[in-house]
Amino acid sequence: MDIVITLLLRVCTLTATNKTLPTRALAALAKAREICVRWVVMLRAETYKASDMDTAQRCQQYALCAAILCKRTFVIHVNQFVFLDPKDLQIFIECCITVQDNLVVEVGALPQVLQHAVVADTKLSYRLSSLVCRSIISSPETFRLAIRAVWPEPEDRPRKISSLRCEEVAWVVCDIYEHDGWDEIRQMVHFNTCTGLLLVDHRPLGRLPKPPEHTEILTELFGEQALLTRPSNIRGMEYTLCIQPRLYRIDVGYESSPSYAGPGSGIIVRATKGQQYLQLIPRQVFQSEQSWDLPGPLVEGCFHWLDLRTGKVFIIQKGESKDDIWNINQRNWTLDIRSGVCSRPTYLNAKDRIVDTYSPLFTRVSRIFQGFEQKQHLLVYQPTARHLQVELRRHQLLFYVNPRQLLESPQLGSEIDSNQDAGTWYGLESKLVFRNPRDLQQRSILIPLGELHARRQGDTMLVNTLPCNIYGRFVINKTLGRIDCAAEPLLLYFKALLHAYTSSVFPDPLTGRTGTEEALQFLSSGVCQPWSPLNAGSVGALSKISQLTPRHEYYPTEMKSMKIDYWADSLTESVQHERFRPLVEQILAISAELQTFALVEVDQNVLAPSGDVHLSDRSRIRRQIFERSFDNTTESPKLADATYSPRDCPLVSNTRHCQVLEIVHLLRTWPEKMATTTSLAQKLSQSNLVGGFGDIYEKVSLNDRLNIDLVNHWGSLVRSCREYKSPFALMFLLAPFSYSTKAEIGLVRTLAAFAIFEELKMIELPIWTDYANFQPNQVPQLQYLTKIIEPFKTPAPKDDGDELQQFASAKQLRRIRDQKTIWENRADDDCKFLAMFLLSQWPCIEPDVAKLSKPLLVDIEAALQVVRVEWKRVYQNMDLSKHLDEVQSILNRRHSETKYEAPCFIASEDIFQERLRGGEIPFLRPDLMKKTFPSLLGTSIAQVSQTNLETAKVTGAVRNSNAARHPAHIHQPIRLPSYAPRGAGTNVLAPSWMSSKTALIPSNDATAELKQIVSELSSSKSLVRQKYGDDLQRSLDAFVTRRPNNDSPYHIANATVTGEGSSLLMGIQSRFTVIEKALEAQDEHLSASRISWLQAGHLWPAVTTITLLEQLRSTATPIPFGKFVRENLIDFGLAITSAQRHLRINDASMRGDAGRYSDEMANNGHSNWHPSEHPDWLLLEIEANLMIRPEQVDVALATISPASGSNSVLQMNMGQGVFGLYSDCVV
Repeated sequence: MDIVITLLLRVCTLTATNKTLPTRALAALAKAREICVRWVVMLRAETYKASDMDTAQRCQQYALCAAILCKRTFVIHVNQFVFLDPKDLQIFIECCITVQDNLVVEVGALPQVLQHAVVADTKLSYRLSSLVCRSIISSPETFRLAIRAVWPEPEDRPRKISSLRCEEVAWVVCDIYEHDGWDEIRQMVHFNTCTGLLLVDHRPLGRLPKPPEHTEILTELFGEQALLTRPSNIRGMEYTLCIQPRLYRIDVGYESSPSYAGPGSGIIVRATKGQQYLQLIPRQVFQSEQSWDLPGPLVEGCFHWLDLRTGKVFIIQKGESKDDIWNINQRNWTLDIRSGVCSRPTYLNAKDRIVDTYSPLFTRVSRIFQGFEQKQHLLVYQPTARHLQVELRRHQLLFYVNPRQLLESPQLGSEIDSNQDAGTWYGLESKLVFRNPRDLQQRSILIPLGELHARRQGDTMLVNTLPCNIYGRFVINKTLGRIDCAAEPLLLYFKALLHAYTSSVFPDPLTGRTGTEEALQFLSSGVCQPWSPLNAGSVGALSKISQLTPRHEYYPTEMKSMKIDYWADSLTESVQHERFRPLVEQILAISAELQTFALVEVDQNVLAPSGDVHLSDRSRIRRQIFERSFDNTTESPKLADATYSPRDCPLVSNTRHCQVLEIVHLLRTWPEKMATTTSLAQKLSQSNLVGGFGDIYEKVSLNDRLNIDLVNHWGSLVRSCREYKSPFALMFLLAPFSYSTKAEIGLVRTLAAFAIFEELKMIELPIWTDYANFQPNQVPQLQYLTKIIEPFKTPAPKDDGDELQQFASAKQLRRIRDQKTIWENRADDDCKFLAMFLLSQWPCIEPDVAKLSKPLLVDIEAALQVVRVEWKRVYQNMDLSKHLDEVQSILNRRHSETKYEAPCFIASEDIFQERLRGGEIPFLRPDLMKKTFPSLLGTSIAQVSQTNLETAKVTGAVRNSNAARHPAHIHQPIRLPSYAPRGAGTNVLAPSWMSSKTALIPSNDATAELKQIVSELSSSKSLVRQKYGDDLQRSLDAFVTRRPNNDSPYHIANATVTGEGSSLLMGIQSRFTVIEKALEAQDEHLSASRISWLQAGHLWPAVTTITLLEQLRSTATPIPFGKFVRENLIDFGLAITSAQRHLRINDASMRGDAGRYSDEMANNGHSNWHPSEHPDWLLLEIEANLMIRPEQVDVALATISPASGSNSVLQMNMGQGVFGLYSDCVV
């Protein structure tokens, strides 16, 4: 652009006499001027929005260049006497102000090209100054419009200029009047036509200061941009921002003494547009630590604008765009201060009114959600023509009061159950139990997935999870007697966490097992094994579970004689178990291995110290002996018991005891010969230090004598043994040595020999205090002494030319190197000569250099000081070596090969054999499954059902009488509730939040959208995509044209289907009762009284639906089943699949899903396979809640045993989920 403007200016100058060319050049120059002005406007806006200093400085430099370029186009007006055109005058004034505002550094700090441009611009401004002043005086309105670009004014209240005049040189002065809505305010404006400096009340353009206490609120309103300001003309305000979000003029002021503390205190922000005068009210005004004037969703993340005219507070919520917070209108929540009503308009002039947070109604609603969501985060409002509504904004949930006077959520498709007993998780205060309004037996639990806090209350646990913006949904599966959830790691581990912390000594009515048993079984199952690295939430849940394991440590740690058990006082004993931590460590170990392939690294080392592993394993195994089996375990852990060796009955195999007897025997018998050691010197050389013979051994502590290092105290021990006269004193000295685990018995025998043999007592002892690094017959070596002397070689003398080596020639450098080499070789020879001279004096206590024959290139005195230390050490060791040689010769003469044999111990008492323990607690699979079950042909299920119903009637009064007690303390048999006829089915496969009227066949709009997507694939240039698109088109056509079969019994009444499903559920309970009674029947191994006592002590194996079905696994340990056991279990599983199928049919009927209804009705199941041959397939149907179709079975069987004779699994596009299921069947 600079080149273009330069060329155009040259054309205008050179063609001044031409009639046509200057006109075209001036038009092009005007166009370049407009382009530069647009650049200036855009760069000014970018400068305002810049969030960091570097970006702002870069934008300012670009704006400076654009403004200078624009002003260069005014060179053609230098010699002009006519006033500037109003448009050109406005552009020139804006560019002058832009140059001044963006020239924020010294001119010398700018690039050289820009420096020249600034100097040239200053000269041009001075030459045009007179013309510009006269033009401004002649057109005050143009001046007002020009300064409005950098000093915004209200759209409906333009400023008025008066007393416009020129003062001094290049200064234009005027008075500006502006109405702020109440008063008219006067301000004085100065403008310098040369520099472009604009002053308002003698103050220039500046940046809004952001003190730390105001940074948060200003950042929320305007982001991280630098806020440029002008002095404000509103009373009480100090700054007017140069930006106008949504045409709002923003004024900022400060309070000298704010009445409250917190973000936004002490700062006043006002927004003005038209007749709307708004002031920002800080959030702290509406809340305190204990109370809230407005619900939390209308306080947190919201801005509150007070209309100073009407007294209404507009509540604006943050949106995705920063511009949304300035969309202030009557459609938002509005608080009328005068009436105290907070409302928002809806359709047909209706209004939603906020329920007062201090009202009894709000308190009642908050009590319902207590534990699940905090009171301040509830938004309760009353629509004009509808029922009361409750909004949980953090969870994106809405509740309304339905006709049953219960809170129902359309997102969940469920209502809050008036009965909050879930059959498990007793003591959990943060749960909300929901039920499907179309099927009251379909229930679920919502729990916030915040940090878990547990406290003890007597013998029970009270558990809370802190409310947060994440919640988990868990389905109560009464058919299988368990809690189900999605296969997400966080939900899975949180389920185990809740089971573990809410455990009691009594089994839960739903699961039939205690929470600890349920958690342990679930954590050891395959679904809890990670398939990808666990995130921080899952690791935190596992870490919390691991804290339930008691810690066991030795005391003292190094002795391992006693132990300390650390149990958490804040937890009951029933929730703490030794198996939790090993399971958690196993899961985290798998996750750590998978971390190698992860992009985000999560710290897996979050577990606290575990204590001693051996003690933990011992406690776990010992505890399992006294626990019942609750999973598919076949036998209890059996380990070989270590035989206890009592101190009063020592065994011959007790080596330490035999050593003590041997030493005492030697000191009592005083033998002529004895077995000691064949190489005393070698044994002593294995230690770094051998004690000297100066003093006797005086330590009397038993601990010191048991942990003694014989070699370190060898000299004092030898002297003590030689001087002790009493054999009993010698026994008490040497016996503890021989009992020590660290003692070398050969050395102890040698010490005894010093007390027994007179020859050893007569040997002269060395005089030195100790002997370091002793080696037998060691003498100084030439190579070693030379190595010691080498560090003291005299260095080569420095030459004056060394510093000039970089300038020396190659010949001179070679000569210098040769001289140094000769010196080094001579010094090495001198080191070797000195070493040989010293060795010639060996053996002597200290070498001497007085007779040295020649000078050496060695610092002799310094080297000799080091050599003397090593020389003395070797000389002392030589004395010890000579002494030991003399001792060894005596020991060899007195040596005997006779080995000591300890006498037989005669016990004073007889110990009788105890009974063999084990087998007191039976196991489900190896023990109870060997019993005989009733034949399926001999017992009528209808009769069993009738008997069960009569039993339920009899026990109904007992159950009602115990209704006020906690279910964990009711000792009645666990039974399913009675199933009364219902008008709604159970939804199993479809999401529970889906309405019953929701059409699963796509609508016309959805079909059109799908066809558009498929058509894009079909029209692709890729043949693969075209083929795939054609297949999708055929699938879509078949799905849209899918209609129910006219012959299908789709018209069956819901009541009939539901009644049949209820009968099947009762059939499941009947079969369970038959199996349970068969297991509890007495036989030759289990008497009736034993069974009764085991059940009373909760030691009878856990018999539940899950544990019974687990017996059909092909992976379980094979055992011989009793008579009719397998048949009854298969029949039990078939009853469950049949009931699940009828529940799915009932659900499809209620939802109007004709396709699914037809599929379920057409597939009776088990037509081309028998569950007794493939029990795993039956378990797959129960677990997945589906019925395997015949074509899926055909594909699976053909894959398992194909006609070709070779097995293979190949993924095929088969439709209807055939591949996903048949691959499981193959596995």
